[in-house]
Amino acid sequence: MDLKRMCLLGAALLAGAAAEAKKPNFVFFLVDDLGTGDVGCFGSTFHETPNIDALCAQGMKFTQAYSACTVCSPSRAAILTGRAPGRLHLTDWIDGHKKPFAKLAVPDWKMQIDHGLTTLPEALGAGGYDSLFVGKWHLMPNPQPELWPAHTPEKHGFGGNIGGREWGQPKGPGKYFHPFGMPNLAGKPGDFLTDCLTDAALEYLGRAKEKPFLLYMSYYAVHTPVMCKPEYEEYFQRKLDASPKGTYPQSNPKYAGLMKSVDDSVGRIV
Repeated sequence: MDLKRMCLLGAALLAGAAAEAKKPNFVFFLVDDLGTGDVGCFGSTFHETPNIDALCAQGMKFTQAYSACTVCSPSRAAILTGRAPGRLHLTDWIDGHKKPFAKLAVPDWKMQIDHGLTTLPEALGAGGYDSLFVGKWHLMPNPQPELWPAHTPEKHGFGGNIGGREWGQPKGPGKYFHPFGMPNLAGKPGDFLTDCLTDAALEYLGRAKEKPFLLYMSYYAVHTPVMCKPEYEEYFQRKLDASPKGTYPQSNPKYAGLMKSVDDSVGRIV
């Protein structure tokens, strides 16, 4: 091998090693039922979302983007598999609409991701990535609890699961407040769900040092039931009361408080 070829080979090996060392980490934020105008960078003046607005200012803003479906489970399955709901045959939220007198019948559809499909964490895992799922899953066949163990986040490629189960919204005894009734999620009386999910995410980030990682932060918020910390509701109620009627595009202090908790979480994680 001549010197030129050796130099080229050496440069290629070094470039490959550098690329391997520079595998990016991924933090994916998924906010349930978030409306286009709910954040400041898309026009809200009542809600306060400085951390999300900062991400928008630093990154790319999509103004003609659409979710894969208008409801929870198909959108989530589409994100995780890269396939449209029609290809997945998962076209309704689990466990679906039940309208026997509707003019159009709901077609047969699946209530889980097929194991033969490759998910995002599985693809990254093949490349040496660790991963953690935090929050709302809503991809377990319901009402078939005997099948749930086969369709947890871990069974679809995630290295761990905090809070994900068959629920599409908080249904525990305290709903957004402790007790939550969610797997692997600690807390104490008075704790707020979004804060506790964020605590778990931060604990993971604190120890995710050996491998590149995917943190999939899938908020239960801002889905109903609309609940927030009392101090946040009081803050936004005062803001509303201090302004003439019609000043703001939104006027629900509880929803604004729930949105603020999401923004707080994004700021803490970033």
